[in-house]
Amino acid sequence: FLFAEAFGGPLGKLLELAEEMLVLPTAYELGVPYPNPFNSEVAVRYTLPAESAVELVVYNELGQVVRRLVEGHQQTGHHRVVWDGRDKEGCRLATGMYLVRMQAGEFRQVRKVAFVK
Repeated sequence: FLFAEAFGGPLGKLLELAEEMLVLPTAYELGVPYPNPFNSEVAVRYTLPAESAVELVVYNELGQVVRRLVEGHQQTGHHRVVWDGRDKEGCRLATGMYLVRMQAGEFRQVRKVAFVK
């Protein structure tokens, strides 16, 4: 009874998350940024089924690069990066929609994020 109660509660959620993180991914994926919209930070999760050269780049609505979050070789597995709403010079960006684009080998995926002040 106590185990079932614990498994359905916060401890259970933690165990489920730990199990998910231990399983190696079978596909590339760019997760849904969270929270979205955001006003201070947004977390972006992504998975790599194999070691890969990875680029995770933020673009503004005009298609201009505002920040490179990840650029380089990464190991197989689950990854997470946090964007603080700043550009490559460290200046806080304007409120608006931004695109987070991931490229790893032939894989490409884009997610929208809304930045609000």
